[in-house]
Amino acid sequence: MINDIIYTPPLIDFGFGITEQTITAGEAVTVWLSSLYNQNSYTFHLIAPEGDIKVLSNYQYKLYYQNKGTYNIQLHVKHAVNTNIILKSNILNLTVME
Repeated sequence: MINDIIYTPPLIDFGFGITEQTITAGEAVTVWLSSLYNQNSYTFHLIAPEGDIKVLSNYQYKLYYQNKGTYNIQLHVKHAVNTNIILKSNILNLTVME
């Protein structure tokens, strides 16, 4: 039996399954979406408070932080037709040092 991906939450990481990372202010970090979705049926929104986001694709994002601190990053995948379906990813922890 094939399960519909409509209820499968997205998995994100910093690469190779890494979910916690420390960087220096101004340094870029890449966030990857590991789950596959039909790009015509879903919209993708990376939540990165205080971060500057550069979207490379729906599956790859570059983040830049200028201020030190600890940040939680999450991705929301929303169904294009059934808009009340929003899948929330795991949370990544990013520490920014000066």
